[in-house]
Amino acid sequence: MATSAVSAELGTITANGLKLDRFKYEIQDYLVAEYLIMPPTITMEISGSDGHTHMIKTPEQLQPLKEGDRVLAVPVNGSKDFVVIAKVV
Repeated sequence: MATSAVSAELGTITANGLKLDRFKYEIQDYLVAEYLIMPPTITMEISGSDGHTHMIKTPEQLQPLKEGDRVLAVPVNGSKDFVVIAKVV
């Protein structure tokens, strides 16, 4: 059975994209794991006789990525694309 190692890269979110530490150019078209794009607040509706709504602030660790955030990205599709899989703190 043949296996291949996935080489993850550290990088930084910039105003225009993703800048990997070991890559000369900024990547403007990259993918992001779904849990890293949660909205800043979540609305929950409680049903029942006294139905109401709660606004819940998304925890800091799950806030959307912003410029300056350090991230971990992995290459996919023969290194043609990159997927940001984690925020690094």
